[in-house]
Amino acid sequence: MEDDNNKRRRRSKRSSKKIDPWSVAIAASRANFLPDFRYSLTPMLDMFNHDSMATTRANVILASKNNDDDNNDQVKEEMLSLRVNRLYEAGEEVFISYGDLTNLDTLVDYGFVDKQNTQNKESIAVRMLRYPTTIATIDYDGQIDSGAIASLRQLFANDVEVDQAHARLRDEQENGVRNDVTVSPSTSTTTTMSLFARPISDRNEEEVFSLLASALDGDMDEARTGAKEASLPHINDELVVDYLTARANHLEKALKLIAKKYPEFGY
Repeated sequence: MEDDNNKRRRRSKRSSKKIDPWSVAIAASRANFLPDFRYSLTPMLDMFNHDSMATTRANVILASKNNDDDNNDQVKEEMLSLRVNRLYEAGEEVFISYGDLTNLDTLVDYGFVDKQNTQNKESIAVRMLRYPTTIATIDYDGQIDSGAIASLRQLFANDVEVDQAHARLRDEQENGVRNDVTVSPSTSTTTTMSLFARPISDRNEEEVFSLLASALDGDMDEARTGAKEASLPHINDELVVDYLTARANHLEKALKLIAKKYPEFGY
């Protein structure tokens, strides 16, 4: 029997060995995460291409097969079963989903960009002087995440609007409309989402979405400029062009929603 100290030393020695980045990348890009929380390298699985709309269910099943010896005994072997949400005709290419992956995920991990990726999300950094940067995530349909909007409402709120938000939340709790928060006179003990989940004033809302529109417009322009540069003959990086073009189109959806609500912004 080996004592615990020796085991730890052996593990430490193994972990200190230099890991080959190419080998790690090859294994990581072909490994799949099984429902029973194991990773697996499954032969032939990486021959299937990804489609974000191909709802895929994976299960590990026990299947019978003939033993390789002369007795032809039946043995049980684990097999990976995949089911997709549509029927395929003979000769059609079968697609599976690799998971709810963004375009950045598929670009970095698999080396491709799904131009029609319904699971895609893009993020922008919304910056203001003397305030921390707010990261806003934009869904495939152009909706901006509510947490970022609530944070910006708080940043733009004046003292009167903050008091009104507290009073509204207190009234809702007293009337039984809201019972999921404990309201305190201090904003430090009431979550931002509770206070600013909804608009607090027209002025505040215009400030918030004007800043968001400016950030979206800037990042959209940057993505399109980058795509043009990546398409130049001396660079000609098609993957980067595809990713940045898809990012610009994605951000444009959010900007159009804001422009529809606030046409006076001029976007």
